[in-house]
Amino acid sequence: SAKYINSEYMDWEKRASGQKVLDWCSNQDVIYIGGEARSHCVLSTLKQAIELIPEQVSKFIILEDCMSDVDGFSHLVEPVFSKIKEMGAKFKKTSVKAIAE
Repeated sequence: SAKYINSEYMDWEKRASGQKVLDWCSNQDVIYIGGEARSHCVLSTLKQAIELIPEQVSKFIILEDCMSDVDGFSHLVEPVFSKIKEMGAKFKKTSVKAIAE
């Protein structure tokens, strides 16, 4: 069966674009992750990455200061962030110096 990443509100007709994302990930050395809602969209993407492309998670640099939680949902984030950290993802701030380290 095909693997694909869905956005939280993805139209079923756009599933092929999710496969393109997976293919793109496999060709990258580093993948920066940020987004508006850490507790929703970012979290959903990371859960899918753990399931679909666990071998790519170590390429992730999570841009901690490029996202925030929806009020009342921050408790959902920590278990997944702990898991991806164990899988080799790195957490950085968005200064040029911090990203280069």
